[in-house]
Amino acid sequence: MVIAQKDGHDKTDWKQIAARLKGFGVKHIVLIGPMPSWSPSLPSVIVNRHWGLSESHIRDPALDQSVMRVDQTTRVLAVSAGIQFVSLIDKLCIADACRVRLENSRSLLQIDSGHLSAEGSLYVVRNYVLPQLVNESSKQRGAEL
Repeated sequence: MVIAQKDGHDKTDWKQIAARLKGFGVKHIVLIGPMPSWSPSLPSVIVNRHWGLSESHIRDPALDQSVMRVDQTTRVLAVSAGIQFVSLIDKLCIADACRVRLENSRSLLQIDSGHLSAEGSLYVVRNYVLPQLVNESSKQRGAEL
């Protein structure tokens, strides 16, 4: 099972959720961590300060640094609850610069503070979520042999 939410990752009782899901027979839970958050939104940041530039990563004061701390806290909470954690912050950001679009693309990965674009969704699933699921599935098959 894959879980994602907009915010409040560090305030969620992941142990209770994991126990409930495992009680229903769910064997593997993957939690997607928070996305980089921009104020007011990534499209606004691009229009106001990065229009016409084609860089894949940007460094901008509008990046909400508190999300970085929430990501770290959530990782600890998820792992202690037996949940596999996928950090979008680790995958999309390098220090205080975060990926906002794919190489050679004008499309943004996020359309607002809580939603990936279609291109962003495909990128995240193909590159970060699916590999985790395939890896876990391979481990489970190996354990059954």
